[in-house]
This record gives sequence, structure tokens and C-alpha cells, in this order.
Amino acid sequence: AEAIPGFLDEYPEVSVEMDVSDRTVDLADEGYDIAIRLTREPPPLYVAKLLSTTHRVVCASPAYWQKFGKPKVPADLAAHQAIVYTPNPTYNHWIFEKNTEIETVEVKGRFNVNNTDAMLEAAIGGMGVIMLTSYTVDKAIASGQLEAVLEEYETPGANIYAMYLPTMYLSSKARAFIDYMKAWCQKK
Repeated sequence: AEAIPGFLDEYPEVSVEMDVSDRTVDLADEGYDIAIRLTREPPPLYVAKLLSTTHRVVCASPAYWQKFGKPKVPADLAAHQAIVYTPNPTYNHWIFEKNTEIETVEVKGRFNVNNTDAMLEAAIGGMGVIMLTSYTVDKAIASGQLEAVLEEYETPGANIYAMYLPTMYLSSKARAFIDYMKAWCQKK
């Protein structure tokens, strides 16, 4: 959403209708021109233009860490309150890699939600620990609202893609949007 004002300034003759949802939409059936998706592998049914890459970060509010203590190793997370992402149960199996060793921790928590923005706000509010993309949490970490932990571990990355149907004629407006988003993501 924060890229849209710049795009609209650059293309004043274009209008944008944005549907923000964590669910996977069917571009053909639902009439969308483009989907912006965060995924490791784009579905083969779509043309996927890479916009950016990201990795996942474990973090919580400073107040949460002060109250419950910071984990020293990934296994310590099992004793913490995670903010649980409900649409994809495997997202709650947090993967860490260090020195070619891989460790998976299944996290649990009292707050279950289907939206990453809500997860971010809940974590800032001190409700628990999240593992979200760097793209999602970087501002909150930079402002001191969240503190990252276990940064010496590698976490699974994902790519951010603009996707559209290969059979669909892509309008010049849609192409301009994809080009703009790619340039915008590279500046971040």
C-alpha cells in the first residue's frame, strides 16, 4: 500500500483498486489483473515477475522480552507465546539453520489470526512472538517497537512476485504497475 501513492503520482490517469488479503485469489475467476504474492515457488499457472526477496525474522516487543526473557536457541521458543498464523499450519513450524544443521520448532500460542498485519500489531502490543518476513517487520524493528532475536540463524526466505495469467492480455497500465513495483522494491 505504501507504494501506491508514488505510482498514482507518476501515472495520474490510472486508478487502482486494491484488495488486501492473505488468502490466495483466483485471478481468472475473481477478475484480478495482478496479484502480489510472497512465496518460495510461484504456482506454474501464472507468469511471475520477481519484485524482491526477503527472509523471516523472529521478534517480539521489548516489553514481551523483558517479561518472558529472550530465547538463546530456537528450541527455547517452544516455551513462548507465539502469535499463530492460521491459514497455513506449516507456517507455525519455524525453521532455523546454522552451520548446515536444520532445526524446526513447532510454536503455539493463545492468539490465532489469519492476517500478517494483525500479527504484526499484536506483537507490537506485547501479545507474543512472531516470525514474519523482514519486509513486514523491518520498520517496527528500526523504530524500536519490536526486537529481533536469534539473528545468527538463517531462516527460510521467500520471494515477492507480481503474478498474472499467461493467457491474459496484460494492459499497459498493469505492465507499468509491475515495472514501478519492481523499481520501488529495489529502493527499499
